[in-house]
Amino acid sequence: MTEVLEAERNDRSLEGQKVGAKQSMKVMSHNMLRDISPLLQHTQRNLASIQLARKKRKSGKRPIRELAQLVFEIESDGKIRSVNSIARSCQMSWSTSYWLLDFIEYIQRQPVLSRVGGMRRKRFYQILGPRRR
Repeated sequence: MTEVLEAERNDRSLEGQKVGAKQSMKVMSHNMLRDISPLLQHTQRNLASIQLARKKRKSGKRPIRELAQLVFEIESDGKIRSVNSIARSCQMSWSTSYWLLDFIEYIQRQPVLSRVGGMRRKRFYQILGPRRR
């Protein structure tokens, strides 16, 4: 019986479950005065014009307007070109040129949009009518 009591006493013993005290870790200081230079162009303030942005751009996205101007410059001679040849001459991917040409077709099928009045700050627009083809 004494053996049973000792076995029960050992089962209830908490000494095997005690966890040793951990060493406290040093708190990392937050350097609040570090120099954080902007990583992207759009985080900089007061970019003068789109020309300045184009100069500083390394290999980022080109605006849709710039891509469309390139396409119209290439197509201005009236030759028939494939999407692949337009993509190569504009230095863009095939999918970009495909969706850009699709977007241009969509816009050209829409009714003509015209600016009304000679206002500088507020611009008013009006659809002139259905496009006839």
